[in-house]
Amino acid sequence: MLAYLKYQWSLGEDHKRKEAFARLQDLAMNLSRTATLQPVKQNALVASSGEPLVACMYLRLGTWKWTLSPGLDDDSIHAILSAFRNATHCETTWGKAWHTRAFFIQQ
Repeated sequence: MLAYLKYQWSLGEDHKRKEAFARLQDLAMNLSRTATLQPVKQNALVASSGEPLVACMYLRLGTWKWTLSPGLDDDSIHAILSAFRNATHCETTWGKAWHTRAFFIQQ
């Protein structure tokens, strides 16, 4: 499902991107209900709890929301920061998530 949503996003059409974003939000919500939002203690490649996947989806949600919101208002900033915070919370040692979060804050 994630691969299909990434493909749909890559098409570049505005309505397809918005649809992919909405579906990714739903998918992230469903997976985060089953995988508790707690830091992962194992290597991300062998963890079976699903958190690395959830972290990846939250990071993608934040970056897609950032792309879809050219004029950042308070609501979109809150949504983006929340997605990045969830990504770093799910996978505390993932440098890409921390870097993206810090880069957004510096903007």
